Amino acid sequence: MVSANPGTPQTVYVTMRDILGSFTTPGLYRSTNGGINWSLIYTSAYATGYPSPRDIRVAVTPANPQRIYVYEGNSPTTSIRVAMSDNGGTSWTTRSSTGLDLGQFGYNTYIYADPSNADVLYVGGRDVYKSTNGGSSWTNLTLSNESYFSALAHPDQHAFAFSSAGSNTIYIGNDGGVYKSDNAGSSFQSLNGTLSLTQFTSIARHPTDPNITYGGTQDNGTQRRLAGSNQWQDFAGGDGGKVVVSPTNPSRVFTTVYFGRIRSWSNNGSSQQGSTSNSTFGENVSDDLARIAFFPPLVGNGVNSTLYFGTWKLYVNSTPETNFAGGWSAPGGTTDLTRGGTDVLSAIGVSRTDGNQVIYTGSEQGQVMV
Repeated sequence: MVSANPGTPQTVYVTMRDILGSFTTPGLYRSTNGGINWSLIYTSAYATGYPSPRDIRVAVTPANPQRIYVYEGNSPTTSIRVAMSDNGGTSWTTRSSTGLDLGQFGYNTYIYADPSNADVLYVGGRDVYKSTNGGSSWTNLTLSNESYFSALAHPDQHAFAFSSAGSNTIYIGNDGGVYKSDNAGSSFQSLNGTLSLTQFTSIARHPTDPNITYGGTQDNGTQRRLAGSNQWQDFAGGDGGKVVVSPTNPSRVFTTVYFGRIRSWSNNGSSQQGSTSNSTFGENVSDDLARIAFFPPLVGNGVNSTLYFGTWKLYVNSTPETNFAGGWSAPGGTTDLTRGGTDVLSAIGVSRTDGNQVIYTGSEQGQVMV
């Protein structure tokens, strides 16, 4: 991340972390001649050993050009730190990180200082957090971690901006679009009414009713559109992946969230009947050796209710309506259907026959098996 000192534009700050043994000391670097020369002014709290810093962010403000904030965390994320300097980086003090969100640090992470008040800070994580005392304490502004469906804005914050008309007006960008606040974050209004922002990851049609459609979407849940409506409705939160509608019982729907989480629904997605977890398929996603895609493949055969799911091997459940969580087995045993290493299955194709199905699999790194 790069930031310029608002008082002296030739003073530039850049955050660095050590990537693939580059031997760069992780921390904050400063140039006073527009980037020609650099010096390390803040060494990351995670600069030595493992875990190393996953992300480091910097904030400066014209309200006090000597005030610098650093926000960093390690990987795998077990702790985060906020630090502050009041003398341009000569010395630093640790501020509070109590109440800030560890989840997804590095995927959606930012820190911004109010241009008119150096003590006011905004931090982005899954929610937006605010401090009015230079990082001594924090308040959750958007509250999605407390209640997804009653949050003041969509979770997973990626972008932030102050209005040029005044710092009480702020804009936030997240996985749900763009939101605005005219009262420094006390409330937010969605600006998405005329924007088409949702990224669909899959589409599934009801086999007999053309008025019912389902789709998995990136962090906007699994959505459906029912008869008589031209609007999509989120009925399963999170990152919606593949959707399979049972051909023998079309009111039964199977959806994926991410990794090994599959859900079974009745009443066209109105009632959840069961779910699986990563352990159902023998993969611990917190382990670096886990081999399952973020959006793993889930398909049916278009003839009966049998489901097919892929990690690095193929799993089959021939009785998902009566034994959803416990009915999974790997007919190929421990046969690796990928190129090995970190490769995972990304596609499954099944012939439309009620006999011995011909099954194809494809992996992210290009291995095709039949």
